[in-house]
Amino acid sequence: MTTLAAPTPLTVLTSPVLPHLFDSPADYRRRFGLGQGRRVHRFPAATYLDRRVAREERAIALESLETSDRAASRRVAGLGVTGVLLVAGIVGLLVTGRAASGTGLLALWGLGGATVVVSIVLVAVLRGHEREHDALVQRVQLYEARLRQLRPTR
Repeated sequence: MTTLAAPTPLTVLTSPVLPHLFDSPADYRRRFGLGQGRRVHRFPAATYLDRRVAREERAIALESLETSDRAASRRVAGLGVTGVLLVAGIVGLLVTGRAASGTGLLALWGLGGATVVVSIVLVAVLRGHEREHDALVQRVQLYEARLRQLRPTR
């Protein structure tokens, strides 16, 4: 009886990462928030049947990737502008000398706290977009690999 050798951890770590070629229903929607995540769920078509179907699915995946990137750019820009305005408010309080009074000190603390909150939210948005981007890129790679498999031999 023949047995297959289990891959050693070193060979698993050094092997190239290839996309898994399986066509299974997957939900690529955002889990929270408004907008794109509220669309009706759509199962990917069975791309192993036809090149045309695989091309259509790849086009849909590329469109989803572009939409996700545009939405993330808007979110990051909005949070960046908010952070810059908060820092400008802090600098304004310090330059004008209003931070020396009791209400100015309270405003300084409030602006500093809001800056920290905006920074944390910015990091969370960037990490969430990174995960979403990686999933969508893997989906595009899956359909491109499927198209390479379905390429007719001449």
